[in-house]
Amino acid sequence: MLEQFKGCMVGGLVGDCLGANFEMRYENLVPKEKIDTFFVNLPDTAKVQRYTDDSAMARQIAISFIDCRGFQYKDLAKRFTTAYFAEPWRGYGGSVVDVFKKLRADGSDPFGPASEQFDGSGSYGNGAGMRAHPIALASFGAETAEIINNAVHVGRITHAHVQGVGGGVLQTLAVSQALTCASPDKILKNLQRDIKLFEAERNNSDYTHKLQLVEECLSKPDEDLAEIGFELGNDVSAIESVPTALFCFLRCCKDFEKSEQFEQTIRLAIRLGGDTDTIASMAGAISGAYLGAEYIPEFMSKPCESRAEAVQLAQNIYNIVQEKNNEGGKLSASSNTEAELAQEPATVC
Repeated sequence: MLEQFKGCMVGGLVGDCLGANFEMRYENLVPKEKIDTFFVNLPDTAKVQRYTDDSAMARQIAISFIDCRGFQYKDLAKRFTTAYFAEPWRGYGGSVVDVFKKLRADGSDPFGPASEQFDGSGSYGNGAGMRAHPIALASFGAETAEIINNAVHVGRITHAHVQGVGGGVLQTLAVSQALTCASPDKILKNLQRDIKLFEAERNNSDYTHKLQLVEECLSKPDEDLAEIGFELGNDVSAIESVPTALFCFLRCCKDFEKSEQFEQTIRLAIRLGGDTDTIASMAGAISGAYLGAEYIPEFMSKPCESRAEAVQLAQNIYNIVQEKNNEGGKLSASSNTEAELAQEPATVC
């Protein structure tokens, strides 16, 4: 299990770093020869593969959980904000920057600025999904309802729209299933079941329909890859990218031997074009959680910025989760009311 925790954190980082080289350069399929050339040259390049806002925010979730030994949303909002202003060049989207500016001015309500965006509808971007994998690790051993609750509240710091929050929930559930479920087919079935727990309370079925499309696309031939990419989507919206990442993982489990699955998952996520760093990061986190760190090729992870830190963060989360589960304890803030969540002190760790 520790190897799976490490695989998840490193897998998300690798997908982000490598996928960033192709981000938004191709609206549709990235030419296969471009990807082949990049991967062939990767072991020989001295260039460090930098991570983007995806890993920057995932990193803060992990650090906040470790320092606070639980989910503390004011602390996390403050860390997101501090990380952005320290390194604004990581590739953050414009709408989330507005949230950070408001949080820096007044962080008393960690959910308020995001809920005010777009005339109160909130952002439906994939920001909650791209950073969600540490939530799954930190929630290991929890009931499904608690996992969803954790993902919802971490997502709501920046994304209030049901699709934006739902993207974070789906990615968290996907990583959770990858950690514990031996069968990729069962992972999909369980996700189709569990996402309804989130959607039922919100009178929504967007991800239920999208997961059905994922299932249908898994049986389509490689010749239809352009059509698959069009149907599933590859843009910065959560509904058009989080299920796509899941598809990449499931498709490569189906088509390749275990030793090849991680590399092929990242290749496929890049091949589909569009928001390649985020889709590859989410797909890599799921694949790494499923396979374990030993199945992530060294030539892919070695050039990535902060690889050693990702391994250490996974180790620290694992230690805390094991201790809490052995004690029969619950993660802090998981059962708080909405008022209690909003009233957490600004500095809690």
